[in-house]
Amino acid sequence: MLGGESAEGLVTRHTIEENRRPLRILLAEDNPVNREVALGLLKRHGHSVTVVTDGAEAVEAARPGDFDVILMDVHMPGMDGTEASRIVRGFPGPQGRVPIVALSASVLKDEVDVCFEAGMDEFLAKPIDPAALTRVLARLGASRAAARTVPGAAPSQAVPLPGPPEPPSRAVPPPATEPLLDEAYLRALVDALGVAHVAALAAALPEEMDPHRQQLAPVAPGIDVTALRAPAHALKGVAANLGLSALAALAGAMEEAARDADASRVAKLGADLSGCADASLAALRRFLA
Repeated sequence: MLGGESAEGLVTRHTIEENRRPLRILLAEDNPVNREVALGLLKRHGHSVTVVTDGAEAVEAARPGDFDVILMDVHMPGMDGTEASRIVRGFPGPQGRVPIVALSASVLKDEVDVCFEAGMDEFLAKPIDPAALTRVLARLGASRAAARTVPGAAPSQAVPLPGPPEPPSRAVPPPATEPLLDEAYLRALVDALGVAHVAALAAALPEEMDPHRQQLAPVAPGIDVTALRAPAHALKGVAANLGLSALAALAGAMEEAARDADASRVAKLGADLSGCADASLAALRRFLA
């Protein structure tokens, strides 16, 4: 009977319904290509999306508590996603309990742990798997609906979510072992967004990548290579979101080498970057032709 059904049971029962119900989503993402991919995936399912481009904007947009879910990029200029999440969690009442999903191309355990310590509820690795995004939004949307319908629950009472999932165990593979394109991911992206939309994103990709390429290839002698971690991370995310596997792996390896201040490895990887980028973009154009 409904009156005796647990909150957990209600969450499960409503999952399919919530998968169909449009949600009010706040998307915090600074990168234009990544933002367009996420927007396309969300709008395909009829969700209402408000977009902001940094953590400070996310905090202000979230303050009234008007959203069902917040999708929060972890690495943004100025205030990053973890700091913004901590501030949102400090809001009183239901405004402070809106589910937050971390979005990041970095799946190192320490960095994933920081997201959960900041109060985020879920973690989605970039590139975003369309099916995984649908499942997470269904689960979180169902939990929000259950919080409003559990008999005897106060209006502001949230139904507890399951504990945070184990972080993805995806180490950065050696660039040489990766194919130029992740064709399975690209087919899923084309299925989700349509070939015209993906082709438009691909056309904008060279301009989006250019500032990062200029910083990373070639690596200037004597530079503090730790400063290259940010552009390497940005390039990794942009490349991965359009299925450029080898380039994403190379940029990820540069990011790790920059973090470790390994100047010789950063320089060696940087020497390979331009050729890899050009070959990857050519392969993407052929795939979409």
